[in-house]
Amino acid sequence: MLNPQSGFLQVSDLLLAADCSAFASGEFHNRFLKGKALAIACPKLDSHSEIYIDKLVEMIDQARIETLRCL
Repeated sequence: MLNPQSGFLQVSDLLLAADCSAFASGEFHNRFLKGKALAIACPKLDSHSEIYIDKLVEMIDQARIETLRCL
């Protein structure tokens, strides 16, 4: 549901995290999120992973994502 043209994504360092990852790491904000834009997904429960791939390509192209880290 993220709009690739959202201002916070423009020329950003993006962290793509599973929705449960913040609960699994007590240091999530300090260790992984500081200085990054955040996109959240639930790959375990979502059966259509190609939707994520298409959206990521669109975000990288349109928002000019500088770095992408997956957690």
